[in-house]
Amino acid sequence: MKNQHYRAQKPSRVPLMVGLAILLILVAIAAAALLRKHPQSDYGIGAKAPAKVVANVTQIPASVWAGIGTQGATPGEITKSPAKPTFLYVGALGCPFCAAERWPMTIALSRFGHFSGIRLMKSNGQDSYPDTPTFDYLGATYKSPYLSVHLMEILGRKFSYSRGGFYPTLMKLTPSEAAAFKKFDGPPFVPENYAESFPFVLVGDHYVWIGSSVDPGLLAHKSWLTISAAVRSGKGALADRILANANALTAALCAVDGRQPENVCRLVGIHVPATVPS
Repeated sequence: MKNQHYRAQKPSRVPLMVGLAILLILVAIAAAALLRKHPQSDYGIGAKAPAKVVANVTQIPASVWAGIGTQGATPGEITKSPAKPTFLYVGALGCPFCAAERWPMTIALSRFGHFSGIRLMKSNGQDSYPDTPTFDYLGATYKSPYLSVHLMEILGRKFSYSRGGFYPTLMKLTPSEAAAFKKFDGPPFVPENYAESFPFVLVGDHYVWIGSSVDPGLLAHKSWLTISAAVRSGKGALADRILANANALTAALCAVDGRQPENVCRLVGIHVPATVPS
């Protein structure tokens, strides 16, 4: 499936040209309808990810993901001089494609280090693929002896109408991160009209993913526990898609960090490139 790109859009605004009393009535009716349609839209957001969910995506049996392989999932290659292995992710909490991409990304990174403090998150409830279940890295920590990891959520989850209807800014890229984002998140890697779109993943200045490798529609109306259990079992289309892309990302990480750790990079299902672009 072709990667899906996302650019934050400015939502439409309703002209305030009715009386206050009528407006309040309309708001009440709309709110009631919304609650009937999405009664628990924000349920679970911000809560510490349950130990069972975290274990399901960070302790997948090697036999499961080795058997699935990469199924043709590949990043784009970048011709660049060797650099210290660095992992850069740029995304937005409201972005449904970022939400989907965090699943294979969390799995892959857990093979090279350790997450702590991950919380539950959903994409924006008013955007495409509303309330896609995912994880929140804000406030979480990640430690790895092999990689320098930068997880940057530059925009928030909900529209900020007081600022013209845009997502609020969360994190600011460093000059070097901003330069890499601008350089590699555009032609020839993506069309001009998708430049600086989300999600963006850069591995060691050698491999790049731009756009979601997982269809957010596969995650629709599913709980975090249901998704994580499916992934851990390795059964079904959802598990195939998430694990195949986690394995492709794992292979890229192995290629740039000297094929460490060996117990991960030597598995049959992890097709590590013989050489990296140079």
